[in-house]
Amino acid sequence: MGTMKVKVRVVGNTLVLDEDAQLPPEGVRLEAELKVVPEAAADFEMDEETEEDLVQALKEADAGDFVSEEEVLADFEARRRK
Repeated sequence: MGTMKVKVRVVGNTLVLDEDAQLPPEGVRLEAELKVVPEAAADFEMDEETEEDLVQALKEADAGDFVSEEEVLADFEARRRK
């Protein structure tokens, strides 16, 4: 079994699945990474391709491969002057 993503909520110090999910058999050990989702984003869903694009963009930004706000504003100003 590969990776899977499920949505859960905390109820009485227990994680409760928000939806039906095909879980591995009883006793299988899993490693989980949990992240708090703001209530406004709890119902937001992103397709796999968009999520992959976002992850790639974040990696590029972390590596410094981006255009700064100053560069964008300077470009807008230069175009406005033409």
